[in-house]
Amino acid sequence: MSAQLPDRFFFEGREYDVARCTPHRPLSALGWGLEPYAPHTGCQRGTLAGYRLVGDDLQITELRYWTRQRLPPVLAGQSPIQEEDPGGRPGLLYTDLNTFVPWSGELLLGRGFQWELLRPRGFQAPWKYREVMHLVFDEGHLRAFGNVSKKMAQLRTAVQEISAAVGF
Repeated sequence: MSAQLPDRFFFEGREYDVARCTPHRPLSALGWGLEPYAPHTGCQRGTLAGYRLVGDDLQITELRYWTRQRLPPVLAGQSPIQEEDPGGRPGLLYTDLNTFVPWSGELLLGRGFQWELLRPRGFQAPWKYREVMHLVFDEGHLRAFGNVSKKMAQLRTAVQEISAAVGF
């Protein structure tokens, strides 16, 4: 598996990668019945979503979606734009979805990825980002958030020390 493309989140005027979702992705709470397929090894889920907060409410703003469905679904009243990714695979782009997402869980958002820590498989760990925000949602409403960058920096240092000690 190649390194995976992350969903994106616009928070406090800045764009972040969604580095971790617990227990599952917010997109799953919408029940849209999507049938994605992996367009390439960098997007095994077949979807890339964009999110934001409006007040304290979680919204999905856009969705890139690869599918073999003959008739693309209308989502939140929006028809998709047909597009091709750089590999020539047809996909669908939904913009201006601006739909409330009734999701409960926790997100770790990352900015400032440290490229020297890239491992070309799976999703990148939150500790590989210089800035990390922790958000907690209940039924789509933000209940708590905080900056956990210092904790991630401590974890990063510990991982690097262990890696050096065992010869990685």
